[in-house]
Amino acid sequence: MNNVCLTIGRQFGSGGREVASRVAELLGFKYYDKEILSLASEESGISLDIFENVDETRSMLFSDSMIPVQSALIGNFYSFSESMSSDNLFIHKMSVIKKIADIQNAVVVGRCADYILRDYENVLSVFIHSNDVEKRKDRVRSRHPEIEEKHLASYIKKADKKRSSYYNYYTDQNWGESKYYDLSVDTSVFGIEAAAQLIVSAINEFRKK
Repeated sequence: MNNVCLTIGRQFGSGGREVASRVAELLGFKYYDKEILSLASEESGISLDIFENVDETRSMLFSDSMIPVQSALIGNFYSFSESMSSDNLFIHKMSVIKKIADIQNAVVVGRCADYILRDYENVLSVFIHSNDVEKRKDRVRSRHPEIEEKHLASYIKKADKKRSSYYNYYTDQNWGESKYYDLSVDTSVFGIEAAAQLIVSAINEFRKK
C-alpha cells in the first residue's frame, strides 16, 4: 500500500483532536482538521468564513438568504446563491478529502471523511469517544473557560447533537455506531497517549495487508 489515510470521528470533549494530532506526529503523517476548510476555500474561491460558519453543522441559512459575499481568491463581491449552500460546501470539502487520500499519508479529522473514503482500500477509520462525562467536561472546561460550570453538560450534548445531525444527514449512517468504523477507542479508559499508540499499532498492522 503506497499511502494510508486515517480518518478520525470524535465525540466532543473526548480528546479526539489530541489523539489525531499525536498519531500524525508519531507516524510522520500530514494532519488535517481545519486545514480542510482552508483548502476547500482555495479550491472553490468561496470565503473561508463561510466554510467555518457551517463546519460540521447543517445550516439552512445560506440556502435561503441572499447576502453579499467576497471570494477568498478573486476578491469579487457577488450574491450568495444555491451554489454555496451547505450541501455544495460539503461537495467542495469532499473533493479536498479525496485528493488528500489519493496522494499522501494523512490523518483527517471529522467532516464525514470515513464515509467519503468508504470505498478506498488505503483508509482506516477510527471513532474516538469517552464514556466518562466528567473527563469530557474537564477537557471542555480547559478549552472553553468562558462556559459556566452549570452549562458544560448541555454544551457537550448540543455539540454532539450537531455533529451527529451533520454526519447522519450526509452519510445516511449513524454517527458513532461501531459497525461503521474499523476501530473505536474510549479515551476515558486508555487516555490520549495510549489511545494514540493503540491506533499507531493498528495502522502498522493495516499496512501489512
